[in-house]
Amino acid sequence: MRSGTELVFLWCGLALIAATFLLMGWLLYMAYFKMDEMLKHLSRSSAIKLRKPMVDGRPMGRLLMLNAIAMMLAFPKKFLADGGLHPEDHKSFPRNLRLRILIPSNAMIVFAMLFMTLWGVGKYMDWIK
Repeated sequence: MRSGTELVFLWCGLALIAATFLLMGWLLYMAYFKMDEMLKHLSRSSAIKLRKPMVDGRPMGRLLMLNAIAMMLAFPKKFLADGGLHPEDHKSFPRNLRLRILIPSNAMIVFAMLFMTLWGVGKYMDWIK
């Protein structure tokens, strides 16, 4: 028989896994159906030109390109300074598209931290062998 805290732990883990799959589905949707729009808005940026061959139809290549775009949008000062992001591309990138990229990307980082926290709690409480 499981205790109440073990059941809460189990349900939190299952909810986190479900949320991660939903978020991964959203990122795949963005990578397949919005990639052309993103690349159009970042057409002058050298970092995108270098990585463009990655967008070859396979999911991993598209997700890697989406991650590169998310990093450019999350840390524009670094990419503007090293020339990877063109200033006009940065200014003209649509705000709603930027948010649809950055929010799920940041949520994945939060989910990874939550997974590590749940794992740590489970190991500490000896619920995970």
